Amino acid sequence: MGETKMEIRSDEAAHHGYADGQVPENAQASGWKIFFIVSGTLCGLPVFILAAQIFGSLGFEQGLKAVVLGSAIVGTLSALSAYTGSRARAGLAVLADQAFGPLGARIVKLIIATSLIGWFGVAIGVVGATTASALAQMSGWQVPALAIGLPMSIGIAAVTVFGAKGLERIGNVLIPVTAVVLILSVYLVFPQLDRVWATTGKGSLDFASCVAAVVGTVIVGVVIQPDYGRFIRRPRDAALGSGLSLGVMYPLILTLSAIATLALGADEVISAMIVLGFGLPALVVLLMGAWIETSASMYSASLSLANQMPRAGFKLIVAGIWLVG
Repeated sequence: MGETKMEIRSDEAAHHGYADGQVPENAQASGWKIFFIVSGTLCGLPVFILAAQIFGSLGFEQGLKAVVLGSAIVGTLSALSAYTGSRARAGLAVLADQAFGPLGARIVKLIIATSLIGWFGVAIGVVGATTASALAQMSGWQVPALAIGLPMSIGIAAVTVFGAKGLERIGNVLIPVTAVVLILSVYLVFPQLDRVWATTGKGSLDFASCVAAVVGTVIVGVVIQPDYGRFIRRPRDAALGSGLSLGVMYPLILTLSAIATLALGADEVISAMIVLGFGLPALVVLLMGAWIETSASMYSASLSLANQMPRAGFKLIVAGIWLVG
């Protein structure tokens, strides 16, 4: 009877996303889990646009230095953040309670949740508009942005309900697909690489602003690393997986996505791939990248609210965030 009650409580905690307690050891995994989740969130339109702005402003050589420096900062911070979550087996909401007390933690959690819900709503709008524009450019089809963004938002909410497991599955597929598209983009502009290396800055952003942009673009993601680190069995593996994602994969994606952009003078790598005749695979990366990135935002926002509203079901909270976003 005692074991049955414990199993029921464990199931209830799992359905609630372990929002107000520790993740049990049998629900933890290796550091690859956090690596695929975090790296997957970097394969999206915001990072591609950021790459075009930085390398367009500073040129290739200085842009590379800014990207490496900024990534080293966030890679170190994310490793520490993920380590904390794994060590405590608890997410940001629980750790905030311990660090700031009931009132202070409530303020922190509301700020984080509000910013993530806002990001979810903005991202859906931007991706819908970008995809509609890409389809019109590739095929001449005029598709309303809402016709793309609305069904996509439903898919995002569905992945969020499955929690970290759903995010990891998308990352498992997205990272290899993104690698193929970025390597292909470099191959297609290979004859122009000498000109790319010699590119000088033409934008208004200085070196310090570019480093700040590299850090600022993912800083909320750094703060919520405990939400993923808590699922990693060994703290050092959580730190390594998260640190490699933001310290190595992040600058690699920024740099590779900027090469075709600089070679063609495009707005970002998706537009460059359309010009090069490979718009469809680039569009797949765009949609999948937005899927995991916005799902991750919705997931952490849901955890923050679920921690403050323990009587509300996790699925109900996800549905509410979807509606507001």
